[in-house]
Amino acid sequence: MKAKLITCAFTVVLVFAASSCSNKQQSGSKQTDENVLSESGSNSKVSSPETDVPGEELNSETDVPEEEFTIEAVDLGLSVLWANANIGANGIYEKGDYYAWGESSTKSSYTLDNYFDYYNEVKDNGLVYRDFKVFNKGGMSLMGTKFDTAHNILGGKWRMPTPNEYRELIRKCKLTATTLNDENGLPLKDEKGKVLLSYVEIVGPNGNKIVLPFGGQKEIDEYDKRGGFYWTANMFYADRDYEYAMAACLDFNSRRPILLQTKNKGYGLNIRAVMDRDASAVNIKDGDYKFVGNIGHVGVDNFEMNIHESKVSGKYLYSTANYNGYIEIEGTIDKENNVKLKHISDDKIIGHMEGVFDGIAFHGKSYGEGDKEGLYFKLVIK
Repeated sequence: MKAKLITCAFTVVLVFAASSCSNKQQSGSKQTDENVLSESGSNSKVSSPETDVPGEELNSETDVPEEEFTIEAVDLGLSVLWANANIGANGIYEKGDYYAWGESSTKSSYTLDNYFDYYNEVKDNGLVYRDFKVFNKGGMSLMGTKFDTAHNILGGKWRMPTPNEYRELIRKCKLTATTLNDENGLPLKDEKGKVLLSYVEIVGPNGNKIVLPFGGQKEIDEYDKRGGFYWTANMFYADRDYEYAMAACLDFNSRRPILLQTKNKGYGLNIRAVMDRDASAVNIKDGDYKFVGNIGHVGVDNFEMNIHESKVSGKYLYSTANYNGYIEIEGTIDKENNVKLKHISDDKIIGHMEGVFDGIAFHGKSYGEGDKEGLYFKLVIK
């Protein structure tokens, strides 16, 4: 699929719960789910320009689009660019394909038994030993691995989103649970009288928007249509240990806010890709910056960075069971906003960071002394 950057703005009436063409065109309004209230406390309609009518399947010749649908990058004014549609979708309102966590192909059945990373082994004593071959430790992520579904399918700079990037989407955008409606403002329904598609409309701080369809999930050989479920890149969504058979996902329906939880990694969920912003086009000004974010799966809330011409200095709070104090940093930033920093404690270099500052987020890899692998970090301006 091709990737484009959308920077246009949309005018909408918004309510809070917690463009591209498809195959047919129809104008009409979108009516907010009766269980989702506006900020003023009353139900509200969402007006919209001409919208697409989704199809569960494309069977007839009239349903074949004239042009191939392309996944495009939408700038919502956040620390990453969000794809305008789900992976495998042929329009922004389509649900798209379903994938087990870390897999890049669809299946007819979604279980742990046919999950790529899972195995059973029967010991001599008859006991069954179950484990995971690759993702078997706390804090592990698909990012930067060959198992990143979004990157494998879309290519380029596309990747899986982190739980923190979904948190940013939830906290900084206006969200509306709604349905696709006909010209009379009534929800479109299938031949059985069920609502054809519900979705969450997400409008960013800059006015641009995306939608997340309620795609349900595929469990074993069944399809649960209730709510929307989207994989993140991380096994867990918080700094704690869980059962390794689980991974973090976005979970929502029309009767409660969007939240993060864990699901069985063998289940089939939808995926919405993200892309890091282009830092080389940003004019970084000299000054003091304060960040919040994560290094690995450890949260950082006190990262300060001062930029003066090409020199960088600052500090961040580092806390473990054995140490609590500030680590000093110093380094450089070049014309393309690549940042290289040294970690200094008691006048000794104890590690370094290599990343890029895109004007909103500072992200890259952090290395301890003698560390060759490094930990992914992302710090967002407070």
